[in-house]
Amino acid sequence: MFLNQTLDSLLPFLDLVSEIIFVDGHSTDDTIKIISNHRINVLLKVNLISSHPQGVADAMNIGARNAKSDYIAFLNSDDYWNYSNEIASELLQVKTHGDQDLYLMSCNYLNNNVYFKRDVSFGRNKFLSLFVKNRIYHPSAIIKVDFFREMGEFSLNYETAFDYDFWLSSVNSARIQTSSFTLATFRVHINSLSYKLRYKATLDLLIIRKKHSRSAIYIVLTYILFLNDIFSLLVLDLKNNVKILLAGK
Repeated sequence: MFLNQTLDSLLPFLDLVSEIIFVDGHSTDDTIKIISNHRINVLLKVNLISSHPQGVADAMNIGARNAKSDYIAFLNSDDYWNYSNEIASELLQVKTHGDQDLYLMSCNYLNNNVYFKRDVSFGRNKFLSLFVKNRIYHPSAIIKVDFFREMGEFSLNYETAFDYDFWLSSVNSARIQTSSFTLATFRVHINSLSYKLRYKATLDLLIIRKKHSRSAIYIVLTYILFLNDIFSLLVLDLKNNVKILLAGK
């Protein structure tokens, strides 16, 4: 549905991107046709990998295993990159002088034509900051390939929050550089996986936080955060239902 926009957004970055890998789960729509006919396939041939991935995490892992570059970035087929001279300059630095494990940039969330900027920020205790709230957004993260493989890739145990598990596992050992520039726009809509599985994602967060808890205090905090997440979702769903009822009148 949004694949053309995703591919279009990469065109201004072709001087900085050495390869594009697309993992296709034997789709039955026009995905292959769109990619094959897109201008990007002429300028920088897309490496199309057809497989039966076990979810999004597995598809990303397959792409990473086939990457020949030093750094990788993951982009969903309904999201896109934002071009600016500042962002291009930062990506050029990563390409030519990259020595960090994670380059983390801010991310726009697009929901019903409304943009919300999500800044990457950590307190003095990076692990605790990340434990309380996921402040790393995978469409705006650039990861050193060797580091990604050393950390064991994304876990297939979580359908939705696999990236959060990876960040918690790696945040203390990783060399990290952050930026306030918004590399990617993450689209939220009723057909997106993040929307359909929002309650499942909350359960995954609970399990992941329990896994990474370092003491009883963290366990208590885990359940407080879980209750807060559930309450927030219920309130949001209630607001949406009220809007629908009012629209019906």
